[in-house]
Parts: sequence; C-alpha cells; structure tokens
Amino acid sequence: DVLKVHEWSYLLSLKAACDGCAPGATSMVPVPSSASSASTVPPQPPPLASLDQDTTLCHESFDAALAAAGAVCTAVDQLFTFLVNRNSPYDVSSNSAIPSNSAISTPISNVFCAVRPPGHHAGPTGAVASAVDPAGSSAGFCLLNNAAIGAAYALDVYRHFGIRKVAIVDFDVHHGNGTQACVLNTTPGTKTVEINTPFSKGQLSFPTFKPWVGEWSLASSGLGVEGEGKVSPSHPPLASSGMPTSDRECVFFASVQGYGKRSTVNPQGGWFYPGSGATGDSLRSDGQVEVSVDLTGEETENEWAGIPEDSLELQGGPRIINVGVPGPGAKPRYWRRAWQDKILPALYAFSPDLLFISAGFDAHRKEDMNHRFVGVNENDYEWLTQQLVEVANATCNGRIVSILEGGYNLTGGAAASSFARSVAAHVRVLAEPNMAKYDPKEIEQEGSIKLEKAAAAAAAAAKDQGEGEGKNDKDVEKVKVAGEEDLGATPRESKRRRRAATGTVDYAALNAQLDAEAAAVAEANNAATTTEL
Repeated sequence: DVLKVHEWSYLLSLKAACDGCAPGATSMVPVPSSASSASTVPPQPPPLASLDQDTTLCHESFDAALAAAGAVCTAVDQLFTFLVNRNSPYDVSSNSAIPSNSAISTPISNVFCAVRPPGHHAGPTGAVASAVDPAGSSAGFCLLNNAAIGAAYALDVYRHFGIRKVAIVDFDVHHGNGTQACVLNTTPGTKTVEINTPFSKGQLSFPTFKPWVGEWSLASSGLGVEGEGKVSPSHPPLASSGMPTSDRECVFFASVQGYGKRSTVNPQGGWFYPGSGATGDSLRSDGQVEVSVDLTGEETENEWAGIPEDSLELQGGPRIINVGVPGPGAKPRYWRRAWQDKILPALYAFSPDLLFISAGFDAHRKEDMNHRFVGVNENDYEWLTQQLVEVANATCNGRIVSILEGGYNLTGGAAASSFARSVAAHVRVLAEPNMAKYDPKEIEQEGSIKLEKAAAAAAAAAKDQGEGEGKNDKDVEKVKVAGEEDLGATPRESKRRRRAATGTVDYAALNAQLDAEAAAVAEANNAATTTEL
C-alpha cells in the first residue's frame, strides 16, 4: 500500500537511516583514555539521525510512520466493515459494477486518526524541493504521506464497493506540497536529476508514474497521445462499467495555507515554509473553471495570479486548487472566504465518494510555528469542519477520514492548550449527529445579499455626500438600488424566508445597474463642482 505512493528507493534509505540508530550499528566513537593514546569503546550507534535540517529520526521512526499510515488504511476499512460483513452481492474480485444509484450506508460515517509523524510534506521520494526556496526544502517532520496512502488504498481496495473518486483537503498552515506531489505523480511524467562524479557530469531522466486507480488513457487525458498505460492486476478494467477510468477523474486535492515572505520588513528573511502553495487552479488553462474568489477587503492584489515557478497547469492531471493566504498578519476572514467561495463549491462539484482531511491545527493565532500567518482560532476550525461534514453528507453519505497533521503549541496543558482546543472542536463536530447537507444555492443567495448591502451602502454614502454639499440633492436621490427601500427602515426578511424565496439573481444586470448608478453619482459630483466654480 505504501508503494502506491512512495518510491522503493526512498523507503529503503529511510529504513536504513532508522536502522542506523539501532544497537549493533558499526559507528566507532573515539574517546580519550586515561593514557595518552586514543582508544575506542565498543560500537555505539548514534541515538538520533537527521533526515534534513528539520526532520530527526530515531530507531522507531520508520515503524511509527508505518503505523500511522496503517491507521489511516484501517480507518478506511472501518467505514466498510459493515458492508463487507453483510455478504454484499458486489464482490471486489469480480467484474461486477456498483449501480450508479447505489448507496452505501454504514454505522460509522467518519474517523479521526490521531497519528504522528505527520505526512503531508512527504512526496514520492521524501522532501519536495521548492522552486523559490531550494535551500529551505525539507520533509517538515513528515516521513510517509498518510493521506495519500489512505486515498490510494481506498481507490484500490474499495473501488467496486462504490469508492470511485476521492478528495483530499488540507487546512494546515503549511502547504501540503508532499500530497500535491503524490497527486501529480498519478500522471505519467519525467524526473531529471543532476549527476556529478569525479569522472563525469550530466543528467539522468527517469519516468515517474504511480497511478492510484491503476488505469490511464493518454488519449482521454488531454495529452493527445494514443495508448494505454498500466492496468492494476488486482482489478479488471472499469471502462465498460461506466466508472471513472483515470486518476484525472478520480482524485481531487485542495489546500489553503500561508504563502509569501516571512517578513515584509526584511524581504531577505526567506519564504514561509515550504515556499509553495501560491494561489492557483490546475484546470485554469482549460477555460472551463471559474477561478475568481471574493476576497473583498483583504489584499486582493494579484489574487489568483500564482507564480511561474509554482504553476499547476498540468494537462491531464487531477484537479488541484491552492489558495495562498498572504502574511504575516492574521487573516481569518480571508481564510474563511477562500474555503466558502472557492474550495467548498469545487469540492461539492467534484462529488467525492470518500473525503480525506489533512487536519493541521498550526494556523491557530496562538501557534508558534506559523510566523503569524493566517491566525484562525478553534471557532474557525469548528466552522470549517461543519462545512466539510455538510459537503460529505451531500456527496458521499458523510464518509470522512480525518488525519492529524500539524499543531504543536501545548502551552496551557494537554487539555487547555490552543492545540487541544482546536482538535477538540474538530472532533466534536465529526462526532455529533448531523444530517445537514451542503447547498450551493445558499452560497449564491449570501453572495447576492452582500451585493445588495454594498449597493445600498454606496447609495447611502452618495446621498450623504450630496446632502453635505447642500446641492443637487435631487440628482443624488435619483441614484436608487432595486429594493433599496426594503433595505432601509423596513426589517429584512428572516433567513428562513430568504431561503424559501424562488428565482435567481442576474449578476450581469445587477453589475450594469451598479455601474450606471456610479456614473450618475460621478456626474452629480461634477455638476456640483462646476456650480461652485
């Protein structure tokens, strides 16, 4: 299962590094003796080893990483134990397909995996290099990518029990660059490495491809090349069943994290770890995906611009969405709107059969590891978990596997620290009975209400300005917003009544109307200025 995500050579080197800390290692430590000559003590292994500047290993680290990944796979099993034990007519070893209208119901709808070490910075070969900060690349305490291993396991083992599409969302303050690399590795690619020996210099290129679904059609991927890739020996072909047949259709990854230089005062201070996660959408080049997001009021300059070094425009790959929250400085409203206006609608449209959450709690405003980026609190984590549960209820019968990632501040004790409170808020929402389903129409209605409020505020400001000047009151009063009277002294309809209202908002017409009103205000102001002159 681990090899569906990671390269064998990486696993060997990781295990060797951990074994090097075990008793019986061959390192000889010179020590001074009572005599003038040096002597040696019996072979003693170093107690710890360093994978990189951030990640330290001990003898048990490899086993702990395997146990963490295994816990996630076990969590997936728990969601389907009830179905498997009931002698389901759909045999995973046969070629029978689940009907499209089938529903899987189990007594367990979600699982939280309280595991360490974390995993979302671990790519197919470990640490993922940053294009903007190569010197700062590290595994970030991560050894095996728990979320990616669990997602690949679910697609492989439970494909014929209805798990055709999986989604991974990440709310850790640091970008899940390892998960992104594992997702991108489900498409055929090439990795080039530099070689430098006493006898030669050059480059070596290696093909990279670790599909989770096990089938790949280059023709259907958009690459324009006819041919078929590998087919998993554990399952028969799915094309005839109407199921998704490539990872492009079956995998989704989204992440909201801090992004930018660690200091605005000292630009030479380096990038916020891991130096990736600029705002972008991998399907943006297709022209079929709306990528704008309403972040009005908090640093919208270059919104969704991304950077060339962090481009996600990979044709044929799974959909990947990143929102980089600028910093330093707390921006919880920005963070919420990124989820509400961009990630959640895209996740709902993807309609996963199983949702994985990389649950990192180091974006908390009292966390020491975030350099004051993002700055949310436990109420924000509770809100987001509620939203994700509702999306899962609407798309996959509430099936969620949540996996602990970051979160390190234990100040205040095991029960009162910001980390403990955040985890408790997250788990409490997962555990509470909740049948509510995500409704994208509510988001649209909320957006229309925001536009109405903004239009009413603009009209009121224009009117106040005209009255203050004592001129052209009649011209200013002509600037009216449709329904402005209802937004004035008359109480607003209740939220329940608004939800029951029918019809849709014509945003193009509303925008044109707002432009016309703004032009009228400008004309009135110009006329007033001319009169004074």
